Amino acid sequence: MFDVRDCIKPAIDHAGMKHIAVAQRVGLTGQQLTDIIAKRRKLEANELIGICQAINITPNDLLTYGIGNRPN
Repeated sequence: MFDVRDCIKPAIDHAGMKHIAVAQRVGLTGQQLTDIIAKRRKLEANELIGICQAINITPNDLLTYGIGNRPN
């Protein structure tokens, strides 16, 4: 089953950002972002939007990381 949380780590890595920097921009702790990525914490819609804004991609772009593609 598709889970958008699987897309977050590759998208952050592709953006060349550290996870803690993204977490801080979104208003999360590093541990909270780690827990989201590891599926130990639910991802809220506002957090999803914040993550996308922090790494300068759209939510639609984020989804492409889950199917093995990366936006150009």
